[in-house]
Amino acid sequence: MIFEEFRKETLARGIPYWWRPRGLSMAPTIDDGDRVLVAPAAPESLKPGDIVKFRAQGAFVMHRLVRFDRGEDGARAFVFRGDNAPANDQPVTAAAIIGRAVAVERHGVQRRLDSRFELWRGRLKIIKRALIERWRDRRGGALVLIPALAALLSLGSSTAFAHSHDYRNDDSRDSRDSRDDRDDRDDRYDRDDRDGKNSSGKTPALATLSVIGTPRVGRHPFGVAIDSGHGLAVVANRNDRTVSVIDLLSATTVRTILVGRGPVDVAIHASGIAFVTLAQENAVAVIDPALGTLIRKIAVGHHPSGIAVGGNIVVVANRGSRSLTILNAVNLTPISDLTVGRIPRDVAINPLTGVVAVTDESDGMVYLVDIRYPESPVFLPPVTLPGGGRGHTDDYRRRGPRARPVGIAFDYGVGVNQFVVADENRNAVHIVKLSATGTVDGIRSVDVGKRPQAIAVNPGRDWALVTSEKDDVFGLSLSSGEVSSRTDVGKRPRGIAIDPQTCRAVVSNSKGHSASVLVGPCNVLKIFSLSPSSARVGSCWPTLASARPAISTVMRRPVSWPSRSSATTRWPS
Repeated sequence: MIFEEFRKETLARGIPYWWRPRGLSMAPTIDDGDRVLVAPAAPESLKPGDIVKFRAQGAFVMHRLVRFDRGEDGARAFVFRGDNAPANDQPVTAAAIIGRAVAVERHGVQRRLDSRFELWRGRLKIIKRALIERWRDRRGGALVLIPALAALLSLGSSTAFAHSHDYRNDDSRDSRDSRDDRDDRDDRYDRDDRDGKNSSGKTPALATLSVIGTPRVGRHPFGVAIDSGHGLAVVANRNDRTVSVIDLLSATTVRTILVGRGPVDVAIHASGIAFVTLAQENAVAVIDPALGTLIRKIAVGHHPSGIAVGGNIVVVANRGSRSLTILNAVNLTPISDLTVGRIPRDVAINPLTGVVAVTDESDGMVYLVDIRYPESPVFLPPVTLPGGGRGHTDDYRRRGPRARPVGIAFDYGVGVNQFVVADENRNAVHIVKLSATGTVDGIRSVDVGKRPQAIAVNPGRDWALVTSEKDDVFGLSLSSGEVSSRTDVGKRPRGIAIDPQTCRAVVSNSKGHSASVLVGPCNVLKIFSLSPSSARVGSCWPTLASARPAISTVMRRPVSWPSRSSATTRWPS
């Protein structure tokens, strides 16, 4: 009873919780031993067909709502019944309602219970049972029952068809994913040519990059992030309202978590809490991947897309509202909101300098923001990529296609302060080095694949991975600016992330409804420079004398970003 009081308080704060009912009265929808996610629900919002948790005669029951009645005092009463129960439950009042079941988890796989399809299926069960009971009470009712059941089956088929049609509509939202098979064949032919001999007649020798597993995930997987501490990867399933959790060691999907409409991108805090952008809800879902729970949702700008975590700060790029939303990762509240660019797409954070980089796919530019003081962020000079800029007098504009930056990632470490951008229009990756003042110190462009989308960097290890629409992934050496490896993955890779501890990577394949787990070279941490030439103002890089013997510890995030007047960065003990 104490636990139930705590759960009641949890629902009162708007936070759902998992509950394990006992019995088979709701089988096969809810079997004995299943976990059910109970969400807060106002009694007046309930509809026949909903599965509700309520209190009856000192016990907690989870049955389906059948109809509404009026009590002796005229108050509204709720009539419930289990799908396998022989009779209706005694009517209960609104005070007995605890919450509504929105999802069920069985063997690590979650299924929604509040979808339109499930609601209709529940109502059909109620109608079917009412017809059967009416037939039993009336003689000759078979003449009425047979056509009624036929109509019921027809309605169920129509509902199932509408449910599958919704899936197809969701899959068609991305226009690039609806290309014909001829383009796919051409891509494979081009890939075969590239895998064979090059123009000089010699087979190129590339570093090892191999796929060790292809776990199934939800429909249209998009963004992906890795939790090194728990050895998990989280994949956002854009058209499935879920995220899939993958175990990196076994390369298998261990659970699916319901998050909301239109999950696009994922970022994970050092504590293991994950943040998922929900493009169709204008919100960010906060989840615990290890426990499989949805903690809460935070309202942000319109149509959020990219998301990144640095320290205790979360930054969200809102495509629809042309803005950035800065969140506190500890108390899960918004800090500030600022307008940036025209169509902000992706975002990355350098946790050592407190600088945010935002790609603008409309302008061909990258905007830099200093968020060491998140309540009052400061814009730094923007970076115009080759082929980018707003004016028609730009020199870069006349040298090739217009830039369209999409994915972005920071590379940081001892003497390293640069970001890497995937440019899908120019089929290139731009490596942008920053100076001590945060201005551009040089841009190097590397031709790679076809329409590169997502990019991931293993900070300080001179290693980056970029996806290509030819269903492959390229490995880049950032110091030399050369392609060092390549491997085939699933169809239409859209997201990628690297585990800095094991150097494994996870790629989301949007048309393959799968993820590819890769193993690549784990380069030794490199010291590119021992001088603070690439450090941001207000921080300094450790020299060889001040660096610890275990150089890998230099990669760890600082406890806090330095103030503008400080000249040192505090490192964790």
